[in-house]
Amino acid sequence: MRAWRIAALLAAVLAAGCSRSPDLDAQAGKPFDALRKAVRKETTDPARADSLLALTDLLQQRSLELIHAVRAENDTLIRMYADRAVADSSLLQQFRGAEQRRADLRRTLLATRAQLKSAASAAEWDAIAKAETQAMLEVAALTRGK
Repeated sequence: MRAWRIAALLAAVLAAGCSRSPDLDAQAGKPFDALRKAVRKETTDPARADSLLALTDLLQQRSLELIHAVRAENDTLIRMYADRAVADSSLLQQFRGAEQRRADLRRTLLATRAQLKSAASAAEWDAIAKAETQAMLEVAALTRGK
């Protein structure tokens, strides 16, 4: 089981990354600000724009939940690995639980993205898709600790 512990530590360290941003929320928020700007620019109906902006806010909130959860779970796994008193079975159970929680948060995030896409017209989505893609790429990078 010693090899498994080393593999789990390496996976957690690689996922956590080497640097931590002191202002993670602000860093994650920048691409969503660009997305909001694109929504305002491309949506002519104010009520429709408010609806799309509310979904954008929800998308950002769910993204931050995912980022913070992934980083906290990685820190927990690293601490558990470093504690020689922790049994391999406990580490494995924590690792599996963390993977399940991450998968649940990702599904929720993707469902919110699907809501945003379906609420926008085809023309609106075409216009805001680049900003939305950039926001999702930033979320993916931040969950890896970059």
